[in-house]
Amino acid sequence: MVGEMWLDGIVSEEAWRSQNRRPLVICPEPNGSGYEHRQRDMRLLLRNERGKFCLRLARLLRLFFGTGTEDQNPLLRCAFIDLSKRSAGSNASRNRIAEATHLHSHKLAQQIQSINPTHILVAGKPARAAFDQYLRTLVEPGVVAIAYVPHPMARVSNKKYKQKVLEAVSSGSRNARRRERRKTT
Repeated sequence: MVGEMWLDGIVSEEAWRSQNRRPLVICPEPNGSGYEHRQRDMRLLLRNERGKFCLRLARLLRLFFGTGTEDQNPLLRCAFIDLSKRSAGSNASRNRIAEATHLHSHKLAQQIQSINPTHILVAGKPARAAFDQYLRTLVEPGVVAIAYVPHPMARVSNKKYKQKVLEAVSSGSRNARRRERRKTT
């Protein structure tokens, strides 16, 4: 059964605007189980950095920013979008994510463009498939680095996760520079 709508976007406007590298993390859908608060808002959840998902997302962002544990709350410096704004548990169905993304592709593209990220980190295979099929051509015309990273909850070792994230971010930045050069020639 599909749960209530969740809100998402820029976690902290002040932290977001004060930096040059502005990552947008795109995940498939929220896992709504276990949260007692009435307002389902990922921004509020991420500001408090609690739970396994938030801790692992913080790890992803520390890798992106190149900071260590001294970076107390990197979640404040990101924007976050779930493609499906409704929770349905921890196992994201590719079909449900694709359907929701297709149905709301123009609204999602507008949300991404209004956030104006320098980097988009698409997390997990269901999100990647839906993003590639329905959103990539709508958001790619801007000079934005797009990287496909493992989902923060992926079951891989820390070493392998770090390697995959660093490779993806590096590759996404190179591709963005190539697109920019092609535009100017």
